[in-house]
Amino acid sequence: MNKLVTMAVVGLMAACGVSESTPKDSGTDTGATDTGTDTGTTDTGSTTICEAFDVSASRVQASGETVFFTGQQQAGETVDVIMVEMFGQAGGPRAVGTYAIDGTKNYSNCALCVLVAVGCDQQTCQAQYYATAGTVTVDQYSNTEGETATVTVTDLELIEVTIASDYTSTPVPGGGEMCISTATVSGQIEAAGGGTEVQTVEPYATPSDLCVTDGNGNGLGNNVTNMVFQTCSGETVDLHQLYCGQGDKAIWLATSAEWCGPCKQYDPIFNDLANKNEAIDFYVLLGQDSAGGTTNIANECSAGFGYPSGSITTVPASHVLIDADWAASDAGMNNYGAAGIPYGRVVAGENMQYVWTEYANDGVSVAVDDALKAASGLDEISGWSEFVQTMNSQ
Repeated sequence: MNKLVTMAVVGLMAACGVSESTPKDSGTDTGATDTGTDTGTTDTGSTTICEAFDVSASRVQASGETVFFTGQQQAGETVDVIMVEMFGQAGGPRAVGTYAIDGTKNYSNCALCVLVAVGCDQQTCQAQYYATAGTVTVDQYSNTEGETATVTVTDLELIEVTIASDYTSTPVPGGGEMCISTATVSGQIEAAGGGTEVQTVEPYATPSDLCVTDGNGNGLGNNVTNMVFQTCSGETVDLHQLYCGQGDKAIWLATSAEWCGPCKQYDPIFNDLANKNEAIDFYVLLGQDSAGGTTNIANECSAGFGYPSGSITTVPASHVLIDADWAASDAGMNNYGAAGIPYGRVVAGENMQYVWTEYANDGVSVAVDDALKAASGLDEISGWSEFVQTMNSQ
């Protein structure tokens, strides 16, 4: 899940030249290019006035279950930019409906986020604001390139913030406030970032019902080659030996690193869901240590992986697979241009058929819950509702 599910970023409003910000985990700019003549700006002084945000140009981008909406309005010689970010893999909207902004969330952990940058020219923006209240109505939902998606925000209350490189938003002492009565952003979906779009691919046409020792390819639908890993507890996990011919079992793999905060935050939640379903096994594919190297992986993960929270424990070391720079897993299973981590994959253990990954699907199993059901044979996933609630609370 890239917040799931997702990618390295440099800043919040690249198209407007904000030096420290672009949509988190998007790796893309937010450039709406055409501007109109409406000036519906918002007073950001000591008296907050609710006004409509007059969107004159818009852009919609998607990567996996993450959808970014960007709209701009003319404000004299500069522009103001509104951005709505929906992280479906983290519990954000994945369907038409009306959703409340969670005022307890920081920009670093929101699943539904709204930001506004004001006074933007080609070099910088004067200030940026983060929504702490209001609603977002998803009028049209899609995350498929070429389709149309639309959101409408209502009664937004925003505070002036700075945003750090780890996406943490910090209120500006004595900073401004903003109120937006309504704004609608709509557009045809573009893929977010070169090579990171979610691809719908034709799966391998003739997979075997049995495992294929050397595999018959590394794409979706293929029976993937055997992969053998050392765990952080010092054991050897031979995937073919462990799963082939043993009945329906979903193998859920999360590509992660010791330096990756979102990986450590979310992987234990994924593992907790798997623990509630006998037909799902979850593993971390740990490719780098905290310094971005590979020499210290085993030492750093010997006690397990991730941040515990309440009843949710770290991923045990026995389910953390060491894969230096993710070489074995990426060779065995096409990552379809994944630009960053974390990202997930699902394999059917019975015949080691590659079912799903964050950046590609077969048009049928398009989300992780679909894939887990397909690989495990489950009609329903135990604990799924609680899982979504937990993800949304992060």
